[in-house]
Formats: sequence, structure tokens, C-alpha cells
Amino acid sequence: STQSTWGLMMLAGKKKFISPLVGFLKRCSAGEERVLVVDENNNPLRIEKRAMVRKQNLFYRCSYIYIYNSKKQMLIQKRSMKKDYLPGFYDLAAGGVLQEGESDLENALREVEEEMGIKDYPLMFHDKFKFVSNKIKVWGNVYSLKYDGPIKLQEEEVDSVELWTKNEIEKHIKQGTPIIPDSIVGYNMIFDKISIQD
Repeated sequence: STQSTWGLMMLAGKKKFISPLVGFLKRCSAGEERVLVVDENNNPLRIEKRAMVRKQNLFYRCSYIYIYNSKKQMLIQKRSMKKDYLPGFYDLAAGGVLQEGESDLENALREVEEEMGIKDYPLMFHDKFKFVSNKIKVWGNVYSLKYDGPIKLQEEEVDSVELWTKNEIEKHIKQGTPIIPDSIVGYNMIFDKISIQD
């Protein structure tokens, strides 16, 4: 089969698979995307190209969708080397940058469909957080999704996925595995509110 699914992966008892070739999407380059810029208090300011947001390290909004299954495992992404922010790092959440004309929820739903092929499943909103580093300034919208169905990876965004338990997540964080730091912030806000406890 040319399409791997999370469901098949779980039935086979596997914890990891590599994204198959699923074709290239015709889309503008990431740097040309038009992004909502906000201030330090999350108030909308203006629209800028994503490349300019990165270059000037401006505040923007981003969705973080933490996907977990009935086996108390969380879906962890290995980011594509094509990403403009920390390529090749593990990401505890699906999600992405809020673009021009999107609401927060519209952005989260679009991102989880694009990255994971998950469509028409309700997301649970938890909270927002502010994260500042020398690389990004972001206001994060934190969602969770319990899901046991198939997934289809977006090759341009995600190289592979793994399933980690709560103990494995904390072990990777403690031992310094390269993980997106802002996704750790969001995870710390919600791990005790979703069904991944041992």
C-alpha cells in the first residue's frame, strides 16, 4: 500500500513509520504565506509575509493540537528538514501559523487536516500561552484530539511520526531529545487534562 495509516500501525503493534511519497501539493512557498502579526498581548496588528515575521521575530499566533489515542499514546511528529523553524526536531503537537483571514479554530482544523489527514473531528480547546525565544515570539492556542483513525502525512511538513506514552515523553524531555520547546510548554498545560496518564 502507498498509504500508511495510524490505525494499521497500531494493529500491527508498531510504534513508528516513515512517511510514504504522497505527491506534492501545489502551494505558495512558506516564506510567502501571509501571517497575522499580533502584539505582546495577543492583539491583532497587521498582516505580514511569513519570511518577514521570521526575520524580524514578530509576535504571531499558532495552533498546537495534541493528538492521543485510546491506548494512552500521543502522536509525535518528526519535522521535515524543509521547515523554517527547528527542522528535524520532534514536535509534540500538530499545528501551524495562523494565516490571513483565519480564525483560531479554522487554523487548527486546517492544520490538523493538512498535516495528518484528519478531517471533521471536533477539537477541544484548552488555553493559550505566550512563548518568547531568540527564534520566535508566539501566542499559542492549545487544543487536544482523541483519535484512533487513519492518518495521512503531509510530506512537506512531517517526515515521520511516533507514538509516545507520557513516561516516554518525559524521558525524552529529560534526556534532551531535540523537541520543539514551545510544544513542550503547551504539553505541560494539558497532559493532566487528557487520557494519557499511566
